[in-house]
Amino acid sequence: IHREGVNGTYGPEPKRYLNYKELLAADDVDAVVIASPDHWHGTMAMDAIKAGKHVYLEKPMTWTVPETYALRDIVKSSNRVFQLGHQNRQIEAYERAREIIEKGLLGPISLVETGTNRNDPNGAWVYAIHPDGNEKTIDWKQFEGDPDR
Repeated sequence: IHREGVNGTYGPEPKRYLNYKELLAADDVDAVVIASPDHWHGTMAMDAIKAGKHVYLEKPMTWTVPETYALRDIVKSSNRVFQLGHQNRQIEAYERAREIIEKGLLGPISLVETGTNRNDPNGAWVYAIHPDGNEKTIDWKQFEGDPDR
């Protein structure tokens, strides 16, 4: 929940952490949602599993193939729940569309077109940078991570 928008409406103010490892060390945290910059996904997920947290990880799962195998192995050796987020994959309409196509109800299909509204000036991800987003409020070194990753 956006930290500026609720002001205690839904309960006590949530704890804030300067570094994700502080959050992973918290005994009162059972699970984490990782929606960080893509290059952090694998590292943060592995650290979370090792810290005993359940993980919901936004795509992409990892940045490299070796990192993918490492995360898989860590998850398999744990008793933690891990889920990779793929928005819209679970929508019933897509399952019904697949069934209709497989049954041949539409006849031969020669063209499929798709679109999104998230990468144009009217899209859902186009917004101004908050005025407080600057070098005084963002730890860019932490955001960017290890340059040798």
